[in-house]
Amino acid sequence: MHFLFRDAKKRVMLRYFLVSLTVAFASLGAAQTKTSPPPDTKGEAVLVEQYLTRVHFENDGTGFREVTFAARIQSEAGIQRYGQLVFGYNSATEKLDVNYVRVRKPSGEVIETPSANAQDFAPEVLESAPMYSDYRERHITVSGIRPGDLLEYQTTTKIFTPLAVGEFWFEYDFPYHMAVRQARLEIDIPKTREIKLKSPSHKYAMAETGDRRTYTWAVENITPDRKEKDDSDDQIDDDSSEFPDVQLTTFKDWQAVAHWYAKLQGDRVVIDEPLKKKAAELTRGATTQLEKAQRLYDFVARDIRYVSLSFGVGRYQPQAANEVLQGSYGDCKDKHTLLAALLQAAGIQSYPVLIHHGRKLDEDVPSPAQFDHVITAARIDKNLVWLDTTAEVAPFGLIIYPLRDKKAVLAASDANGGLVTTPDTAPVKNTLSYNIQAKVAENGALDSVVELTANGDSAVLFRIFFRGVAQADWPKIAKRLALLQGFRGDVSDVNVQALEQPAKNFVLRYKIHQDAYFNVPSSSVGYYAFPPLGFSELEKKKRALTLSDSAPPWKSTARRTLNFLPISICGFRQRSGSPATTASTRSHTIWPTMFSTRNVL
Repeated sequence: MHFLFRDAKKRVMLRYFLVSLTVAFASLGAAQTKTSPPPDTKGEAVLVEQYLTRVHFENDGTGFREVTFAARIQSEAGIQRYGQLVFGYNSATEKLDVNYVRVRKPSGEVIETPSANAQDFAPEVLESAPMYSDYRERHITVSGIRPGDLLEYQTTTKIFTPLAVGEFWFEYDFPYHMAVRQARLEIDIPKTREIKLKSPSHKYAMAETGDRRTYTWAVENITPDRKEKDDSDDQIDDDSSEFPDVQLTTFKDWQAVAHWYAKLQGDRVVIDEPLKKKAAELTRGATTQLEKAQRLYDFVARDIRYVSLSFGVGRYQPQAANEVLQGSYGDCKDKHTLLAALLQAAGIQSYPVLIHHGRKLDEDVPSPAQFDHVITAARIDKNLVWLDTTAEVAPFGLIIYPLRDKKAVLAASDANGGLVTTPDTAPVKNTLSYNIQAKVAENGALDSVVELTANGDSAVLFRIFFRGVAQADWPKIAKRLALLQGFRGDVSDVNVQALEQPAKNFVLRYKIHQDAYFNVPSSSVGYYAFPPLGFSELEKKKRALTLSDSAPPWKSTARRTLNFLPISICGFRQRSGSPATTASTRSHTIWPTMFSTRNVL
């Protein structure tokens, strides 16, 4: 069973935030390594001599995974990487045994690492709520390791309680991030068991012995590909690169996955008297299903704290709805379960939806391993409304861009269960506008008031970002945004409006001061009041690239006004493609566009 143990959602959200900002502000202003003959690996920190993974499953879903590893440590960098080993496992369903950890010296001496050097911890991501996950890590400090040594270890992870009785699934990627002499994978299953197996890029051998069947893969002479990649890479149109090297599942189809999780989650939709009372309190005065659903969504989204754990790390089965209500926090599936219970108490049907923030779903392999997140599909007035309470500050009905137009599994025990596609549009327009009022003083200093207004996806990203930063640090964030736009200077008077009100526009306002922006006097020098506008040219690739590959569609507007206090100006030369407009008064000249100046005395 493959488990994610880092906060996948935060990584994707941060990457999405940065990409979206970069593309939006511009509007306003590795292929898989192939095996080869034995390469030169002298410069590698570590050379892995053997990497063997053996996987064994029984019909009931129990089994074990055994990893045998041997690597030559070639530098101090290798010691830093392998001086402390970390092995992950699920304590509720698995038992981890470290069979041995040892170092073989060039002289032949063997140094065993004592078991006392091992300690179990909850990962850092679980520190805020360790009871929400059974995932644990065993840390082992290796004894006596030095460059030139051969590090050897073997672990066995026994699955004593199947996550789905009578079912099993597995994913694997060969270690293309390191230098490896040979990586080998063996999967041993009952011979009579029907499975779906996919491994398009790697051939395997199959052998049968008694009542068992074994699939074996071997890849030799792997070296990390350190060549810089760009979007012109031939791999850009290769869908196989988006999926694990090996995928296996016993689930017959996606409806079987949907039925399994519907039962697992449905048992936790507990509607007791306190929950009924809360639902009645929140919907008091609401006359339509839509209004009731909006109020319940707002409560779960913003009043129930999100514990950010990936689906599969914080257990597959959620906490009971009444427990989530009492504790006032939960992960994605817990928040869905509470919302589902409140909606049901209000007479509204809803379903959990299994989805992944980053990877594309492989429809050929119906496996729970393909998901890291749970959202909600509520049936309101016969229509499905898609909700994600983990975003906390998203408007009702808006799921973030990486989750839109994406294959997912709607978990239901009836015919509704199975593969679905999330909406490709948002109910709220994505807009971003910039209003800059700038003034150049007689000594050439520039003072600007910047106002950024966002709605839709852009507003969600800004809200998530600013909510996670102390207000005392907001000037730092504003300064970084200003630098992204090409402005330098001292930022002050930072103000954020409607931070906790998703139904309203998000507004960020700040002042920025720059000394010696305009040198007085000067001659034949170009000055740019604002960064150049426009998009970077999109090169023609194997497939057409669009801005929607990086960020959702948006409408952007910019209003920029530059005021010069009375100084002697002999001439201006227009540098932008659009006609310039000027207005003169007794005290200043307004030049609301990109410009350059000439012959300033």
